Amino acid sequence: MNKLLASSLSKTYYSAGHKLEVLKNVNITLDQGKTIGVIGSSGSGKTTLLQILAGLEFSDNGDIFYNDIDLLAKGAKKFNSMRSQLFGFAYQFHYLLNDFNAIENIAMPLLVSGLSLIH
Repeated sequence: MNKLLASSLSKTYYSAGHKLEVLKNVNITLDQGKTIGVIGSSGSGKTTLLQILAGLEFSDNGDIFYNDIDLLAKGAKKFNSMRSQLFGFAYQFHYLLNDFNAIENIAMPLLVSGLSLIH
């Protein structure tokens, strides 16, 4: 069974002399076929956590493993390649293409990799 494991993730933003710690030692395990929810108030770090897990942003500290493969040790380019081949996610409101239906938006990685979409 596939598993994404994140341990001790931390992320702090600095702006105009202010420090905002949005993630502090976050640990999470995502098992294939399981559903989880990430809830919290605005600015609590939900999007930051998802961006880090997807390799679109990097944490200040912590580790991310996919089936015992250290994704952060592989570097950004390798992480992006593995993400596009092994797992994906869809945002609730952003990054959807208006010219595509829901199935086509979700299957975009298949289309980009040259695989056909069967309706």
